[in-house]
This record gives sequence, structure tokens and C-alpha cells, in this order.
Amino acid sequence: MSTLRAIKMLLTLRCEESARLLSDASFRSLSPVERWSVRLHQVSCKRCRQLASQLSQIDQAARSRVSQAQQMPDEMRQRIARSVAQARGTQAHGDDA
Repeated sequence: MSTLRAIKMLLTLRCEESARLLSDASFRSLSPVERWSVRLHQVSCKRCRQLASQLSQIDQAARSRVSQAQQMPDEMRQRIARSVAQARGTQAHGDDA
């Protein structure tokens, strides 16, 4: 990113762009300029601070659920896998009315 573009992003980030970057942060690492742009924007924008907090809570809850699923007993995993396989087989045969 060019220096001029980075400075422009730091100084003019809008709510829509901030929200997109906050959402992106769940799936990829933001660049330093993107992170600082969002932080600077949040200094003056209560709505985006609230959105960041909400997205953080959702991310933490999702990570907790993944952790719990990894602790699932093998028997339960096998039952779920069989159910999914049966459902896929039913759909593949056109029986999903």
C-alpha cells in the first residue's frame, strides 16, 4: 500500500469500511494500516466500538463451541457422522421433500 493511500485510510475511514474490516478480522490478519485505521475510527465512533465488541463476543463464543466440539465423545461424533451421511444420501436420491 502506498504511503499516501495509507494516510488517507488512516484519516478517512468510514463506518462501512470499518465494519467490513472488523468482519474480515475474524478470518484474516489485518494489515497494520487497517488495524490502526479501525482503531482511530473507533475513537470517534461509538457504533463501531459497539460493533467491534459484539463481533469479539461472537468470535469468542464460536471459538468456545469449536473447543467444546473437539471434546465431544467419539461415539457422539460417529452418530453425527452417520446422520449426516444418511441425510446426504437421502438428498442425493431426491427424497428430501
